[in-house]
This record gives sequence, structure tokens and C-alpha cells, in this order.
Amino acid sequence: MEAEKDCINSTSKGNEEIIVPDISDKSHYSSLYKNMFAEFFDAVESKKQNMDWIDEAYQSIYLLDRCYTSSEMNDIYNEI
Repeated sequence: MEAEKDCINSTSKGNEEIIVPDISDKSHYSSLYKNMFAEFFDAVESKKQNMDWIDEAYQSIYLLDRCYTSSEMNDIYNEI
């Protein structure tokens, strides 16, 4: 198994260090989603707003859009 790696995310408030776990370890996914939803529900209940979350959502959707565009340009669907 591969060890965890550090990744740096640059935001408007500076750099954020993100630990990137070994993606072959599937137990990571359940804990990731559990924490993500807990944070989301806490924010909804407290009516907390965070502009960094909006930026992160935009970046995620932009990346997905670029992936779809790339696959369409390279005709990925017909090669599977």
C-alpha cells in the first residue's frame, strides 16, 4: 500500500495542507463521507455560511465538467 501524501490547496485565504490518503484503502471513503455530512448538517443547523465552501463546490463542478469535455473530445465512451 502507498503511504499518505500531502497536497496543498491554494485559496483566497492562503494555502491549506490536505492529507491525501491511499486511495486503495476503501475504509477511507466511509470516514470521509461521515465527516463531510456531519459538518454539513452542523452548518445547516447553525445557519453557518462559508464562502470557501462555495469556492470548493465551484472548483469541483468545474473539474467534473472538464473531465466530461475531455472524455467527449477523445470519444472515451465508444472505447469502453
